[in-house]
Amino acid sequence: MRPRGAARAWRCGLAACLALAPLASGCAARFLRAGALVELEPGQGILVVRTGTPEPISLLEVRGQRRLANVPAGTSLRLYVMPAGTYRWGRVAVRHWIGELLYESGFQMNDDAYWEFRVEPGALSYPGDLLIERDGSGRRFGARVVNRSALAMPWLEQSHAGLLARYPLRYTGFGRDDFYDEYAKLRRRAQEPPDAP
Repeated sequence: MRPRGAARAWRCGLAACLALAPLASGCAARFLRAGALVELEPGQGILVVRTGTPEPISLLEVRGQRRLANVPAGTSLRLYVMPAGTYRWGRVAVRHWIGELLYESGFQMNDDAYWEFRVEPGALSYPGDLLIERDGSGRRFGARVVNRSALAMPWLEQSHAGLLARYPLRYTGFGRDDFYDEYAKLRRRAQEPPDAP
């Protein structure tokens, strides 16, 4: 399947890659390490970023000047405390080798609502998996968002069980998905004491 949403693309050498790296230091989002507990302030939520990428992501931008960087290759789960609101995925840069040269290939998401998601106050907000994929040439990259709510939950239970116990988990990406709400209802029913005979 062809990756979606690469409106503009670029490729640069290592020197330019290093010049991009400091942008991540100005990120307003706060990264949460595995097992960390946090007391959210009013108007704050937690963004659940689950990515799949064949190469390391050196820049992952949430529009609004929030930049998340240094995402490893493979599938990973990262959580960020952010102001509640509506956001879009922006620029992505992937660092990869072509022969003996290290390159950074990047692309900019378009303005389609497909890339939009919400961070809800007082909740864990999962907008779907952001998948980075190569095109047929192997030298250019694109992205698509896939809703894998059921797969994301075990990852959260393993690395952020304390946050799951404290805050509700909601799907906030493109389209509608009530999986987390229905799961929470079933879990509450299972914890209720049985009716007396």
